[in-house]
Amino acid sequence: MQGVHIIFTGGTIAMRTNDAGLLVPASSGADLLKAIPQLENIAAISTEQLCNIASAHLTAEIWLQTRRAIITACADEDVAGVVLVQGTDTLEETAFFLDASLSSSDTHGKPIVLTGAMRNADEPNADGPRNLRNAISIAVSAHSLNKPVMACMFGKIHAARAVQKQHSTRTDAFVSTHHTPIGQVTDVGEVVFFEPQSSAPQTPKIPISNALNQLPKVDILPIYVGADEGAFNNSIAAGTHAIVVQALGAGNLNPSVFAAIERALQNDIPIIIATRCWEGNAEPHYGYIGGGQTLAKIGACFAHDLPAHKARIYAQLLLAQLDQHSKKTPHIQQGFAQLIAHP
Repeated sequence: MQGVHIIFTGGTIAMRTNDAGLLVPASSGADLLKAIPQLENIAAISTEQLCNIASAHLTAEIWLQTRRAIITACADEDVAGVVLVQGTDTLEETAFFLDASLSSSDTHGKPIVLTGAMRNADEPNADGPRNLRNAISIAVSAHSLNKPVMACMFGKIHAARAVQKQHSTRTDAFVSTHHTPIGQVTDVGEVVFFEPQSSAPQTPKIPISNALNQLPKVDILPIYVGADEGAFNNSIAAGTHAIVVQALGAGNLNPSVFAAIERALQNDIPIIIATRCWEGNAEPHYGYIGGGQTLAKIGACFAHDLPAHKARIYAQLLLAQLDQHSKKTPHIQQGFAQLIAHP
């Protein structure tokens, strides 16, 4: 029987209400597996408990540790795929980080599947056991080979580049933006993919050192009516290496912020323009001061379909490739141009 390696980091799936009435991490990975009947009929299971925390507490250090654990697991001939269990609040960020930084040589083409739960472990009708069982089924399926990193929630399979948490509490909280889900797990546990490999949303890979222990500082700054240069000045003073701007519409902002961006670019602080809109891409459309065309003209680049939190991760990985003497802005521009070539 093929094996699946499961890495546990915590999240709602592992939370229970304590004597003080507080919902906190409590269940180990071994505890969670006990709630899945006849698991031995699906795969031979090995486990690893990296931590047991809320996903809001995850750090870049834990991401990098998780990445190394996945590479190690995929090198094992007895492991057919890897499941990562974590909290849903940042699940899409972790999925995208892994998708962008793991190459096929790192994973040997083996599937990487993330899952979690919207209901805690002691809640009636908890969704965690079903989600975990589904993720294991995907990881052991021959149809999952050479797919992008995937997230499976509520029976739907999402590619990491597209997956996004749309609702704060519902069990069907996750959707694929710009794309439909790439597959599903049926009620009887059958893994079905809807799209051929070529049409699934692909993320251009960014090779990084396995010895890397930290990611460069990149800030996200939102745009709104009345936004000014203060947040940009504070971010630069605090040592940010790049700034992702969560801009209006297709990528627009006011003259005050435009002036701050121009100064940042002159000092080789790369600027990436994302949109705060739920659907649609960040693209240079308008020619007024602060419009996307004027931002592109001064050297800002565009996140295309990536929301700000994923654009930040992509920028961090690109910056992690550089030494301290390299020019950052051209490298970021070239890196984000790949996203448009691989929608």
